[in-house]
Amino acid sequence: MSKILITAIISLILSGCGEKTASDTVLEFMNTENTALLSSSKIEKCTPDGIKNITLVNKNNLPTTNDYYQLSSYLYGKSKYSVISEKKEGDAYVVSVKWMYPKAIDDVRSFIEADNPKIFDDDKKELDNLKSLYENGGLENPEYTEDITEWVVLPDGIDPNLSAGNIEACSK
Repeated sequence: MSKILITAIISLILSGCGEKTASDTVLEFMNTENTALLSSSKIEKCTPDGIKNITLVNKNNLPTTNDYYQLSSYLYGKSKYSVISEKKEGDAYVVSVKWMYPKAIDDVRSFIEADNPKIFDDDKKELDNLKSLYENGGLENPEYTEDITEWVVLPDGIDPNLSAGNIEACSK
């Protein structure tokens, strides 16, 4: 009798294994940026290369030749994504994801100006100060902040929530 009960419990536990959830899909996309996970109906106007040029995930976008590339890589490398909720809405799922990341990324406005040859002096000074801290080991235990975003997973994939400008840019 106990063998049957144990077998039944193990079967119940394993029956849910192997099914990919909406949360799994979102986290996979955030880690791999595999555009095949995006909703084909929502990116139908985009070219395959065009959609890859739209920034959908927070990451180091600087070229390897940029003076701040190593700093940006280090800080983005310390960030982490985690699912905080998943709820079904009609035929879609809404997945809330928390991004924990070093506050220094905000301080330098996500390195947006780091590759601009016409960078303002204040922005350059902020980047240089942060780079100096990094090079001297002052960023080993950075202060963290968080951002929560919602991703909608449709039956055919993740809705990247593209703006009209994004659609125009990715269609070229």
